[in-house]
Amino acid sequence: MPPYAVPNLFEVLLPEEDYVGGVDFGNLCGWTGNTRKLPPPPPPYNGYRVIGTGKNPTRVFPGALSTGTIHQSHDCRFAQLDNITLHMPSRSKSYAYHGGMRSRGTNERRPVSLIWGGGALIADEGMPTTGIMGYQLDIYAYDIDVHMPNAVEHGIVYAHGYAERGIALERITFKDGPRSQCIKAVNRPHLDAYADPSKAWKDAAKAGTPFVPNVTIWLRDIYATGYGGDLGGIPSFRGGGFIVLEGSGARYIDIERCFGFDPRDPEAVGFAMDGIYRYYNCETGEPETGFANGDVRINQCAFETTNKPGTSPEPIVRCLNARSLTMTESVAYGEGSKVGIGSGPRDRVGKVEIAGCNTPELKELARRTGLWNVDAEPVLPNGQPLSAGYSSVA
Repeated sequence: MPPYAVPNLFEVLLPEEDYVGGVDFGNLCGWTGNTRKLPPPPPPYNGYRVIGTGKNPTRVFPGALSTGTIHQSHDCRFAQLDNITLHMPSRSKSYAYHGGMRSRGTNERRPVSLIWGGGALIADEGMPTTGIMGYQLDIYAYDIDVHMPNAVEHGIVYAHGYAERGIALERITFKDGPRSQCIKAVNRPHLDAYADPSKAWKDAAKAGTPFVPNVTIWLRDIYATGYGGDLGGIPSFRGGGFIVLEGSGARYIDIERCFGFDPRDPEAVGFAMDGIYRYYNCETGEPETGFANGDVRINQCAFETTNKPGTSPEPIVRCLNARSLTMTESVAYGEGSKVGIGSGPRDRVGKVEIAGCNTPELKELARRTGLWNVDAEPVLPNGQPLSAGYSSVA
């Protein structure tokens, strides 16, 4: 999934020094507390490009009483941030970026897209919730440092549905936190009680998001450490996880050179591809049928987890509902860990191929790093160690 450039964006320059007040894109409904409001872009512009002009990324702080540093309504289809560091609000239920918000005078939601290149994401005060929270959101983010010890839920992105392409993240470094999951994506159908579009904006999580065909989730060169678990009075509102896709509806999931180490939550999962809740068939869009996730490829990745003494084995990789899973040339170790593959009537994986993982060469490399107990291999569904490889067809 190559990144794409958006033509005809109106450019807005932020100062070299810190910028306090955040930015609102579009004709937002409700009070956000921010001071820099950009109306829907006039023709021929498709959106806004906000540029930090400093030698170092311009630090953008939220305005007073704000629930987010950046807000984007669907009146602004495209937004691009360059050379910008986002500081999250300190209040609870707040975000660095909140996209896909409804516009003034309408109850519907429409797709939005965000490109963010160069900078950082900071959550070191209070108990904010999630870095990037988006509905019907396409995102491409790259070269971002993440420091989120106080964020109680998700890290750089929690996507609810997509605009048209999906999610692309590369060269993202989580130096600390969040307290729950680093990257998460879901796409859920409407609940019957929220089938009326006029009510959809009231509770977007229950209202669901539309199915989008042929979506890709593309992740490259992501490094995470210290995620999940309580820390110094800052709780974890959800279980710890590196990359979590709960019924993503994405047709293609391509993960390469991604590394998750030293989670604070000893039962944190490395990768999870589930269909636990409501989901779309990734091929047809029919609710609650077929596969919740498409073809999953994990290559040249490394991750670990460690169980609490006396607990049952926890999955370091949990693929319960996907069209296929291919895992190659990867390293995974953890006391009492396993590879979980769905095999029930609802949760199942069409085809599994695991090969070239924890080879003698990779094991020696892992031993030299000192990061793992290389004698603690995850167990495959057939009881064999990960290094033995595994294949199955449902």
